[in-house]
Amino acid sequence: MSFLYGLFDWKLVSPERHLQLLRATEAQAKLADLPYQDIQQRYRAMRRALFIFLNTCVGIDVLLEWYMDVALHVLDDESALALAALLD
Repeated sequence: MSFLYGLFDWKLVSPERHLQLLRATEAQAKLADLPYQDIQQRYRAMRRALFIFLNTCVGIDVLLEWYMDVALHVLDDESALALAALLD
């Protein structure tokens, strides 16, 4: 739109109308930028959520091994063997 705005011969337009068209063009440019800003906000939120998730899961293997050791000692023999078979 700004390209077309620059091609027009503004001598043919009154100063009031020129200002009105300039403001309308600026408003249109702002509206065109809104979807991009929305996409950027969603991208940042997704990156933040992924970072939190990955940081939470960094030490999960150690925690799961600890849970397994605790569960194997608490369960009866048959359940402990079934759990060990599932984990292998």
